[in-house]
Amino acid sequence: MARDWSTFSVETDLVYRKLSKNKKGSPIVYLGVAGGDISHPRLRLNQGRTPLVSPFGLSLFDPDSKGRHNFDIALEDPELLAFFTALDARNVKEAIRNKETWFKPGVDDGQIASMYYPLVQRDEKQQGKFPPQLRIKVNIDPGDRQVNVTRTSDDFSQYWRMTPDDLRAKFLRVFVNIDVSCVWFQKMQFGMTLLLTDVNILSAPKKKELDFDWGGDQPKLAGAGSVPPPIDPEPPASNGVSVLVGAAKQAYS
Repeated sequence: MARDWSTFSVETDLVYRKLSKNKKGSPIVYLGVAGGDISHPRLRLNQGRTPLVSPFGLSLFDPDSKGRHNFDIALEDPELLAFFTALDARNVKEAIRNKETWFKPGVDDGQIASMYYPLVQRDEKQQGKFPPQLRIKVNIDPGDRQVNVTRTSDDFSQYWRMTPDDLRAKFLRVFVNIDVSCVWFQKMQFGMTLLLTDVNILSAPKKKELDFDWGGDQPKLAGAGSVPPPIDPEPPASNGVSVLVGAAKQAYS
């Protein structure tokens, strides 16, 4: 089950396992949770009923990767931004500590830091016009840890099963769970993979219950034949949800 990101310490809860190889033979470092849990850390990124914003929706990052896409989240919450900035810093620190096994001989600390591809992407050229983005990977093909997509009504009373194609719209208001999956390596670069496991569009999953903590009663699965309302990225004025969708649209236009 996913845990709230604010209860997870990047310094004491995150475990980096020994360097190994994935199915394709590429070097990889899998991650775990302190205390013997062999599963990846799974984090819930939302606080209560406040959604996050995906400015660009689902995007293909590598044509050769087939079903693997990007799904960026705007880090408008200063505390969430600080959390993932700290995670970036921990990754660099861990890489330097393990440089003898993770990299070829002769690579110094400065080179390692410059090789790291951060999770938090900032557009320095725009001088703060764009909020920092969190880069998340998404599997959309069936059978390959496919992302679980749902849609909840604005009053959180019912939900519907959706498909990854429903994530292609821009400026979606979403609730997100991720796996902190692994550290990857390429020729002159390395970074961390965050994998989208569950995403709820503000509105059911293949699972029996939704794994989001909204407080109060959980929404019920809509009956057969029920059709979800159209996805409108603009929040209704009366729903009480505070999210900078309008400001985001202006920033990304």
